[in-house]
Amino acid sequence: MSVVDYLSKMPPQEFEKFVATVLLPKLGFKDVKWVGGPSDRGADVLAKLEEIDGIHSYVIQVKRYTNTKVGEQTVMLLHSTMQALNCDRGIVITTSDFTVDAVEVAKKLGVRLINGLQLA
Repeated sequence: MSVVDYLSKMPPQEFEKFVATVLLPKLGFKDVKWVGGPSDRGADVLAKLEEIDGIHSYVIQVKRYTNTKVGEQTVMLLHSTMQALNCDRGIVITTSDFTVDAVEVAKKLGVRLINGLQLA
């Protein structure tokens, strides 16, 4: 079983918690807080990351999909949530992939996208 297959079989909230407690800390994120759930309003995880130009606040939206691609609406909602929470960076993480429109919108809005292949 591949990593993506394993992650895709997790219940959605368990995958969100995995990203918050395992994946993001391994990538160097600090102050990681899982805030997700059924009515998360576009924010599953909040975190900070020290980069060359300082410490940045991140909003992360996590989508555990198998046969569905993440669309532009998810990216736009995350961007709105970034503004509402005063976070300067955003990431959408999915076990699947992104639509062409989602990729285009993410580039325009400065949102980073991580798909299933990148997770593997």
